[in-house]
Formats: sequence, structure tokens, C-alpha cells
Amino acid sequence: MVLVNEWLDSLAMASDVQRRSHILNILLFACTTLCLVALIGTGFRQFNKTLTPQEAVITYRAATALLLGAGVVFLINRYWSGRTAASL
Repeated sequence: MVLVNEWLDSLAMASDVQRRSHILNILLFACTTLCLVALIGTGFRQFNKTLTPQEAVITYRAATALLLGAGVVFLINRYWSGRTAASL
């Protein structure tokens, strides 16, 4: 739990900016968690042969794009500018 709190904290100095950055990090964490659950569910359904590979590719591509985008926004929010990250 301490590790998650450490990742969710931002390095901003002003309390208002820090609060907004923290909320954005929580939203990014939630989106990433849901995305990972969708990937696991898709893999499970594909393993059970209830989902064809052509159908699974859509989920895999969308989830990968969302994970990469969330990672970029997280890095911008944490190390550069919370306002820029929020506008993305």
C-alpha cells in the first residue's frame, strides 16, 4: 500500500497543483487497473475458445494504446507539468 501511495504522490510544490496532480494519478491508476482486467479477461476468453483471435485483437490494441497513453500522461504529470498532463 505504501508503494501505491508513493507512486500516486506528485512532486508539485503548490498544494492546489499537488491536489490536482494526485487526483489525476488516481484516475490514471484506475484506468490502468481496468485495462489490465480487460486484458486478463480477454486472454481468459480466448483461452476458453469463446473469443476468436480477430475479436481479441481489437481489445489488445485498444488496451495497449490506453496503457501507453496512461504511462505517458503519468510521466508528464509526475515529472513535468500537471496542467499539461491534465489537458491531454
